[in-house]
Amino acid sequence: MLAEGSGLCGVSAHETGLSAFLAKIWGPYCAENRTDITGNRFFLKPGKNSGGKILLAAHADEIGLLVTAVDKNGFIRFAPVGGVDERALLAQVVTVHGRSDMVGVICHAPSKRRAGKPVPLRELAVDVGFGREDVLARTRPGDVISFSREFRMLLNHTGTGKALDDRAGLVTLAVCLRELQGRAHEHDVVAVATAQEEVGCRGAETAAFQVRPAAAVAVDVTHAQSPDAKQVAVQLGKGPVIARGPNLHPLLTEYMENKARDERIPFQTEVSPRPTGTDARALQLAGPGTPTALVSVPLRYMHTLVETISAPDVLLAGKLLAAAVAGLSPELRELEFMY
Repeated sequence: MLAEGSGLCGVSAHETGLSAFLAKIWGPYCAENRTDITGNRFFLKPGKNSGGKILLAAHADEIGLLVTAVDKNGFIRFAPVGGVDERALLAQVVTVHGRSDMVGVICHAPSKRRAGKPVPLRELAVDVGFGREDVLARTRPGDVISFSREFRMLLNHTGTGKALDDRAGLVTLAVCLRELQGRAHEHDVVAVATAQEEVGCRGAETAAFQVRPAAAVAVDVTHAQSPDAKQVAVQLGKGPVIARGPNLHPLLTEYMENKARDERIPFQTEVSPRPTGTDARALQLAGPGTPTALVSVPLRYMHTLVETISAPDVLLAGKLLAAAVAGLSPELRELEFMY
């Protein structure tokens, strides 16, 4: 699932390329699914008593590029969609999704030499091999450019590829829904693949407004320890990460931690003193407000084409979500909190 999901194109606002994938990995466990005007994809797994709704949200979109112009030599200029790391762009293979798809490479089209310095985004372009007129016949400003990168397994059950932020979250929810097949749960579960998280958590806001859940969990990735981020405490292969902070409901967070201990699922803690850069910040404030938790999969090299995760972390995160959903009481006593 990770390999298949990583290879698909779903740049923000163009998530339709994941529809068949979601139907394949979520659909067998759910009674119905639908899409809204924002591009969110909802799947419903009814609970035993169809009480309150529990919303589980993982974003479908990925970072990418947008065509801004074609210069006199046929090179395609572009702007980033989401938090693209420009240091990782040079010499990468991409697909330009115009009137017809074109494979290209990101090249350096400099205004002047910058020896020994990273190439700034404004000096990069996509070369598809055509001259200006042929390129203009196939693409125009506003067309999407996606990255091309094959998912590969490394050692120790570790995988690397593009868009694992947040295809890992989609697979985590697939594990959760599968686990819930063998566990009774009181509340309806609404799994949603949210749109446009990378450009402002827009889909999560409209999704929570529609569902009006009794509680919500955002499922995303978080920075794991890497050679250039030794100050990060989260580690690959040590289990899912439960975040703590003002963006997240104290009792729901504590409940997730206790459930992990009950199920003997190893977990890590991340402190987020500000609004998290995830769908959790939108879920918390949508409509009348929603008790929200954040469960993340550790990931190295975020927003590059070699994002790296541990497959067991994904599996354990899905099992934790299933246990948490199944353990909620009909009255949601776990969330009673007096400010």
